[in-house]
Amino acid sequence: MQSKNLTCMWNDVALLTDQRACTFLCKAMLMLSEEEAASLQHDTQQIQLKEWKRQSSVEEYPYLTGSATLEIACSHLTGEQKLFLAELPLSGRVKYPITIKEDARLLYSSGRFADTSLLIEFVLQIPQELHLKRTQVIAGQFDMEELLELPEPWPDCAEVLTTAAVAEVQNCTVNQQKLLVEGQYLLTVVYADETQRGECLFAWQQHRPLQWAIPVPAGLQDLTGVQPYYQSLAVQLLDTRRIQLTGSGVVCTLPDDSTALQQEEWIVETDDEEEKRKTDSFAEQKVQSSPSVINSRGSRRANLSRYMRDLNGMGQSPTSVRNFEIGQEPEETEKI
Repeated sequence: MQSKNLTCMWNDVALLTDQRACTFLCKAMLMLSEEEAASLQHDTQQIQLKEWKRQSSVEEYPYLTGSATLEIACSHLTGEQKLFLAELPLSGRVKYPITIKEDARLLYSSGRFADTSLLIEFVLQIPQELHLKRTQVIAGQFDMEELLELPEPWPDCAEVLTTAAVAEVQNCTVNQQKLLVEGQYLLTVVYADETQRGECLFAWQQHRPLQWAIPVPAGLQDLTGVQPYYQSLAVQLLDTRRIQLTGSGVVCTLPDDSTALQQEEWIVETDDEEEKRKTDSFAEQKVQSSPSVINSRGSRRANLSRYMRDLNGMGQSPTSVRNFEIGQEPEETEKI
């Protein structure tokens, strides 16, 4: 059965990175002809990853770019299947050069019709290779246990798809054979709730304080900096609003060429009081605003963490391709 390529009306992409993997979150609106849309059953689609291509190289840092080709099987009213192909560009910004494997897996995919358009949501994850450099020395082990609770008005979590955990070290000292580490976690939970109207894929982030007291060998007096490496990270969905993250790993000295890295953040900037006020104000506005405001696709503020959209009116938006970072909100909006 021959497949037909679908035209992409708009494509929203976010990139999550931690030490374990690079994860693309994508929401795309694909265009069908009126004849095709009328002949298909709107509640039966199967989506598979046909091909993943990485287009960027280490020299093209700080961007990771590629494309995912999806094969979408829709049921015809006659009982037959029709196959469609959609090649979607993927791009995101990283803070430092990374080495990733070429294989990728589709963690989640969902398709919903909106008139003559098909909304595709998917999560594509590419494992990242992690190697300690010869100049790094393991200083000790750490454990992490964090309980995340989804705030209102976020939708319930029916299924956790993946997580990202970034431990940002801000200060470290050695005192009485203990390495005292202070900083913050940047924790991200990507989840799905298919009981929602419209979009079902959400990503929620939270900063948490980090404090470790790690026993170190006798004779160790001082360290210029340390870098944590996760060895395990487990997630447990306690109920629809509470998610438990448990992890462990090792703390290593910094490599010779990454002293400045300890001051950088991997995904988003640290929230200050002004940003927190903007976030709270925007969350309140989402509850009080009318659907016509929430569904507007004219601004570049559309992102997975703060802008939950509904299918109504989506097909009215102009063709667009956007890239955004989870947790970041441009100060000014632009009309497309």
